[in-house]
Amino acid sequence: MIYSIKGKITEIFNDSLIINVRDIGYQIFTTSNLLESVNKGEEIKIFSYPIIRENNHTIELYGFKTEKMLKYFKLLKDISRIGPKSSIKILSLASISNLNQAIVSEDTEILTKVSGIGKKTAKRIILELKGKLKQDKSDQLFNKKDILVIEALKKMGYSSAEIRKAIKKVPDTISETQKRLKRALKILSK
Repeated sequence: MIYSIKGKITEIFNDSLIINVRDIGYQIFTTSNLLESVNKGEEIKIFSYPIIRENNHTIELYGFKTEKMLKYFKLLKDISRIGPKSSIKILSLASISNLNQAIVSEDTEILTKVSGIGKKTAKRIILELKGKLKQDKSDQLFNKKDILVIEALKKMGYSSAEIRKAIKKVPDTISETQKRLKRALKILSK
């Protein structure tokens, strides 16, 4: 099993990156958040998970910046009819703490934003993961309104990293979604 890979990023694609390790290029499928936060030529360590495709005799590697993301990926891909590609899309959608919060509060809305996941599948994901997940108090938990702000800012072209930094700076005293969005835009424009 290939647990981690450390090397230089030689290519970045829409759904993956190539990491060169001793003149061998490994294609790693990963989240859009990670792809947006790295640069070509950068040294990186990825925690990986191989998927063996028996129908065409290939191995696909899925990779994550943290072991926590890797563990979450394994939980998701083990759910019936949720494959690795859907798991990556779910992990690209929101932070682990936001997904945990959605699962604990049984909020299907976040999960149904992923292409191919309807309410029925979202409910199944929530049902299967609810008992397995623990809320991590060290993570910044965004409320439902912040998720709407995140989506709006992504549509405006901001990267996930920029958005997270901006939202963390928005005071908790501002509770209305529109006002939180305006404040985040003000922070991003500096």
